[in-house]
Amino acid sequence: MKIYTTAVMIVLAAASAASGGQQKGTNGLVDRVQTKAAVEPIAAAPGSTVTLKLEITPDHGIRVYAPGAKSFTGAVVLLTPSKQLKLDKPVYAVPSIESNPGNKKRVPLYTSAFNIDHVVTIDKNAKPGTAIRVFGALRYQTCDERVVYPARTLPVVWTLRISEPSESPATSSPAAAR
Repeated sequence: MKIYTTAVMIVLAAASAASGGQQKGTNGLVDRVQTKAAVEPIAAAPGSTVTLKLEITPDHGIRVYAPGAKSFTGAVVLLTPSKQLKLDKPVYAVPSIESNPGNKKRVPLYTSAFNIDHVVTIDKNAKPGTAIRVFGALRYQTCDERVVYPARTLPVVWTLRISEPSESPATSSPAAAR
């Protein structure tokens, strides 16, 4: 029994080392990035705007292709349309221009944490006291100094809390706060 347990531990350690200790996604593939979704402000009244923020942090030594990287999948957030929201165009962080592994062509890459933000307008008929779940996906491709990895898609969800017009930080005025 002791030999079997030791063998299993060695196999698990080897598998962890082979993946660089990285977390695997739901389909068993390595994501190579960490994501954090946030809404600013966290509550808003019907008819007001909020920003859906997605912070993407590449794992150590990993770079993420930015929009405009020819022949690669640049990071993009795709949102599922909703009748309760009007979607504006996304705002992307400015990438750096770096050498691509293998052919040394210069391409736009994110080498550290970056944001992709979407401003959305809440429908004026949205009911205060409810929440709207916004579903989306981050589509991206990564590389390191030697290898270009296959493109990946990660699901993303934001929850918008609909407040009464007087509760919303987005619509309150400094005079009302005094």
